[in-house]
Amino acid sequence: MQDQAVFMSVVDSPEGLGKAIRSGSNEIEISYNIKTTVVSLRAVGPVAWGVAAGAIVAAVIAILSTPSAAALTGGPGAVGTAGGAAAALAVLSGIVGAATARFLVKVAVAARDPKAVSRLRKDYEPVDRSGRYYLRRIGK
Repeated sequence: MQDQAVFMSVVDSPEGLGKAIRSGSNEIEISYNIKTTVVSLRAVGPVAWGVAAGAIVAAVIAILSTPSAAALTGGPGAVGTAGGAAAALAVLSGIVGAATARFLVKVAVAARDPKAVSRLRKDYEPVDRSGRYYLRRIGK
């Protein structure tokens, strides 16, 4: 039987958090500047979270499906996907606030997984160790 590797990541941005989730980190140390946003995820009720998760998925799919050239030049396809992302962000902002909405979408885009934020909420638990804040994968 192989030993399971333990992955520890230290992050200070939504992009870093998304990459840590994508890499399957068992424990993620998060900096103080993103702690409040991550903690606020647990405060969202289950019904509101269902709507928020759907909005995140819609925004991330719209962003990731935008061809680079179209996004840069405003060519065909850029308007439809940008409009879809904006509408999804508007819905999400109504639930968690604009700054948190942008943060969550950045996490999911960096993870390249529309469901990364739901996994963060479901699969990781917050741990405070002497003023340092960690997210520990549940069951690891």
